[in-house]
Amino acid sequence: MPISRVPFPRITPWLIPLLIATAIRLPGVWAGQFDYDEGVYWASLRSLSAGHHLFSEVFSSQPPGFLPAVLPFYDLLGHSLAGARTGVLVFSLVGIAATYIVANALGGRSVAVGAALAAAVDPLLTRQAVTLQAENVCLGLGMLALAFVLVARRREGRSRIALAFLGGAALAAACLVKLLAVAFVPPVLIALLMPVTTRPDRLLQRVRLAAGAALGGLLVSAVIIAPYAGSLSAVWTQSVGMHLASNGINSSWTLDLFGTVLVHDIPLALIACVGIWWLWRTRRQVAVLLLVWEAGAALVDVGQHPLWPHHLAVLVPALTVAAGGAVPAFMRLRKRSGAALLIVVAVVSLVIAEGNLGHQVTADTAPDTVSAIEQYTAAQQLVVTDDQYAVSTANRDIPPQLVDTSIVRQIGTSLQASDVEAIIVNQHVGAILFGTSRLDRLSGFREWVHLHYPVELNLPEGRTLYVER
Repeated sequence: MPISRVPFPRITPWLIPLLIATAIRLPGVWAGQFDYDEGVYWASLRSLSAGHHLFSEVFSSQPPGFLPAVLPFYDLLGHSLAGARTGVLVFSLVGIAATYIVANALGGRSVAVGAALAAAVDPLLTRQAVTLQAENVCLGLGMLALAFVLVARRREGRSRIALAFLGGAALAAACLVKLLAVAFVPPVLIALLMPVTTRPDRLLQRVRLAAGAALGGLLVSAVIIAPYAGSLSAVWTQSVGMHLASNGINSSWTLDLFGTVLVHDIPLALIACVGIWWLWRTRRQVAVLLLVWEAGAALVDVGQHPLWPHHLAVLVPALTVAAGGAVPAFMRLRKRSGAALLIVVAVVSLVIAEGNLGHQVTADTAPDTVSAIEQYTAAQQLVVTDDQYAVSTANRDIPPQLVDTSIVRQIGTSLQASDVEAIIVNQHVGAILFGTSRLDRLSGFREWVHLHYPVELNLPEGRTLYVER
């Protein structure tokens, strides 16, 4: 057969954004530490993999859906941080595919391609897609929930109820991964209850759709929460109460949020404004849904305690769908100029996404610290620390009750030096690493460590390792 006649496999439009997203994100799976929380969750996964129980033993600042969602990836892919990050990446790709479905249902194929590409190259989503945190897991499930519901509206018979059921289930799972997912409740409700204009649609049919979604949400919630029926008080205290009690801890972060995080999403926000303008002219119902969705996400962030930069990712999904709405607006220009403008916007966004990912990687843990932990502690010995990333890198475990020694944990649960000291004694801890300033906030704790762990090793970057004789 002549080469010119060899059939070329057709690449569907939704696959292109997934390939771009994977190419951007995949190198970050093996990169250095992106956030302090990664060390906390890495240590938590080590404890869970060793057979300790969540909430009753392993302290967790997130609802019960997060760590079990990434634990299978951690276990199957070598009990490594890269394995856990791969799980987050998978949920990120699910979210991009769901973004395509959502935008296609709301605005058609051109809007869908634009929205999925925006999600693929967005700096905030790119960073969170390779960071061991709960944001992209909950966002992926939230987008999946909205996708199921919007597809259900176009179906007939029992398949409508089944898809609505799956939508409710995905939304419940998202909220039980991280409570930020409540930002998806308004768009899901609107999608369930707003009239369908393309065919006859009775109110009773929409109510049945909503009932199916509610049933799916209740069932999945029961399945996720059931294993912790005996420790519901701990679930609430650790994953909700702690954050409420630490309100106001980050009031000085406001300028940093705008200066170092939101500035990277200015191009997306500007394109989204164009998309909203176009959708308001052509599909006003869709524009209203997106505006309500974004307003709800903003309110969720305002109510977040404390508010950290990675929480701002919840603002992005609605913006990506709105940005997709700008594609038909651009294409209304002369065909060539519209296509050229889209290419320029895509390239600029891609450069910003890759540059942002590279700059957000913190320096790897000092090798001297990891070497000292490996040299002065046995493989089976526990280490208490405020630098969980360093200890996990050294392949050492942390007492499950102290996988999180963050300032939020200290303030939100009134963690005292005496509490940490009791755990150290009961767990026969072999060493204590002061890797950041967090443990020094516990009044009198370093003095107690001096007495009980007299061998003091001063390490680079102000770290100190205390070991037994």
